[in-house]
Amino acid sequence: MSEIQNTQRAKELLAQGMAMRQQERTAEQEKLERARQIPYHMHINVELMECVYLICSMLLEIPHMASQEYELRRRLLSRSFHYQLKQVRCN
Repeated sequence: MSEIQNTQRAKELLAQGMAMRQQERTAEQEKLERARQIPYHMHINVELMECVYLICSMLLEIPHMASQEYELRRRLLSRSFHYQLKQVRCN
């Protein structure tokens, strides 16, 4: 889940959309890409997946942060969770 959330290609990795790259594709490549995609009614809501990821990260990270409070070089379990946490603290 971390790999999907930390890239900007969640829909592509979940086979819910095609990569909109600048490269040209042949008709056969386009056909294979469309065949690889899953039907719309089976799509996973990407925003819901991000929410679940952040909640799971919070459940793992908060106890880790509390136990490592005074350690300067603590290991981050989720960079995106820490980024969101910093954004909330700044506002």
